[in-house]
Amino acid sequence: MAIAWMSKLPTDLQQRQAVWLVAALLFSFTLHASPDFRHEKHVVVQPGETLSEIVQREMRSFVHWPAVAHHNNIQNPAMLQVGQIIRIPLIYTRSEERAVVLFVKGDVRVRRAEEASFEALPRGAQIEVGDEIQTGKQGFVSLEFRSGSVVNIQPDSHVSVVDIACEAEDKPCVIELYAEKGTVQSRVNKPSGRDVKFLINTPSGSAAVRGTVFDTSAQPAKSLTGVLEGQVAVSAGGGGKDVDAGYGIVTVAGEVPGLLKPLLPEPTVKALPNRISPQDRIDWWQDSAAETYELRISSDAAGSDVAFQARQSDSGIRLEIQQGGQHFLTLRAVDTEGFTGLPTVVPVILAQLRSGVSAPSLSATHHTDGAAFSLVNRVAGAIGYEIQVAEDRNFIGATSVDLAIDEDGAYLGLGEGVTLWARARALFPGGHVSQFGEPVSISAH
Repeated sequence: MAIAWMSKLPTDLQQRQAVWLVAALLFSFTLHASPDFRHEKHVVVQPGETLSEIVQREMRSFVHWPAVAHHNNIQNPAMLQVGQIIRIPLIYTRSEERAVVLFVKGDVRVRRAEEASFEALPRGAQIEVGDEIQTGKQGFVSLEFRSGSVVNIQPDSHVSVVDIACEAEDKPCVIELYAEKGTVQSRVNKPSGRDVKFLINTPSGSAAVRGTVFDTSAQPAKSLTGVLEGQVAVSAGGGGKDVDAGYGIVTVAGEVPGLLKPLLPEPTVKALPNRISPQDRIDWWQDSAAETYELRISSDAAGSDVAFQARQSDSGIRLEIQQGGQHFLTLRAVDTEGFTGLPTVVPVILAQLRSGVSAPSLSATHHTDGAAFSLVNRVAGAIGYEIQVAEDRNFIGATSVDLAIDEDGAYLGLGEGVTLWARARALFPGGHVSQFGEPVSISAH
């Protein structure tokens, strides 16, 4: 009887109300009590949207809309208000999709969707909707999604996975995160022929993108979004603003997004030696607008597989790590407001110290209008030598010259009033090096 009566209703609104009524009757047995959901997905009602449309879009199924209406205490689903928040329990959005832990370093823990406590998160583990991730003061974790998008969760962060969906080839890939605190660095990948809906919510706003690289930092009273590539749509307090690459924006809970702010430029690294061991320094030119610098050494250019990271105010650092091989240095300046600037990415070769071997020594002599640095002694088992030269006795901004095993030294120009310092070390198979020998110096006549 109800269906026959409803088929005669004249308006589209009445038709939708009728369908809602039938669905509510059919599913009324599920609405006696709402589960105690740990996480929810929050959706802001846009002009012209209905509850059924929102549920279909966000949950990829119409079937759970009565439970969503009950969970939000919605008496009339046809009378939603623009700007109203619809809370969708994550239990209804879970799919078979997973993210994979690419890399983990330090204290990183996960609380699974159905569990009460946190446990250690190992490399290679899978992450699903409803999982929470916490990183300690030195913790770092990198997640990869099916779309190829990668998220790096920085130290002292708390991030939840709200939604993952990329299985349907004819629909956009969906990734949604909630950053309660800390910093998330995102590299959104758009698969061939597919769109990506990537959203990060914070207590004070949200950032939505469609293929870009950006940072989100959730702080106690505000959130910062900085865009490195592409464009990000930031919304808060009922307003929104598009943020282009090279700019950042602050959002405060309950307020519309603020003014755009240029990010600090890429730091300029001083000359690097051919290889870097714990004996070597990495130095860069100081930016007067920078409060600190963020430095990372990783085995990949994207900065996901991290061997070393630090944040400091000095414009130079000595790497106390024992790893070898090809790596990448990523350096970014951080301003007084907390925005992390554009990155400088430089390939570097890390070398490990070989113990129990002697160090080569050098002599320095004038030669025409330059200086000749020659090996005085050779080291057994060496396959070559590296001579470092700098105008500073601490070898800040040193350059390198590699010598083959049968070469005796190197010649460099020596400008008027210049003093050059030089030191040498032996090179061994497997990327190992000796300690440096005693430095020598020579000044122009």
